[in-house]
Amino acid sequence: MLNNLKGSYFRRQNFPRALPMVELALAIDPASAHDVRDRGMVYFAMKRYSEAMADFNAYLSLTPDEDPLVKEVLRAIHRIRAMMN
Repeated sequence: MLNNLKGSYFRRQNFPRALPMVELALAIDPASAHDVRDRGMVYFAMKRYSEAMADFNAYLSLTPDEDPLVKEVLRAIHRIRAMMN
């Protein structure tokens, strides 16, 4: 149910509502790399860049380099760094 709600909010770009769904999923499984990445993406969309960076770095430490979503996270990290300069 959480994934359905989270997906619905993501598709509608309703990130303030998506965030609690991701946080509930992480309360159930704090080591879920997928949910850590999703929360980072929500923070990124909400312009909460320091929190996004923390989640992205945690995701990268939990995920093998060959995971196809690593590239997406690295692009987001690059965009955050560019905005902070």
